[in-house]
Amino acid sequence: MNANARDIITAAINAAAAIDPTIMAEHTAAALDALQGKSAAGIAKPEPIDRVLPIEDVCKMCNLSKTSLRSYAQKGKIKRAYFGGKKRSWGYWESSVRDFLKRAAQN
Repeated sequence: MNANARDIITAAINAAAAIDPTIMAEHTAAALDALQGKSAAGIAKPEPIDRVLPIEDVCKMCNLSKTSLRSYAQKGKIKRAYFGGKKRSWGYWESSVRDFLKRAAQN
């Protein structure tokens, strides 16, 4: 593959990752590595695309208030997702919530 095509594809992958919150850094890194011809054996298998849980469900799962969840998100302990649209819609990544609960159970 010539350098121009590789640059165009790389830019497209990065642009898609910037727009779509379901595309994680691991996915873009794996795609770029495959584009450069690295073997799949040397690439860690990316996690499946995560789903976003509504705030109310996460509050029930964690037994926390919306304010507490927002505080943990601002501290970087739980990853938050923004849906956009006419209303401000926020949710939390399921894998992030599960990791948070695992860490809380260990302490």
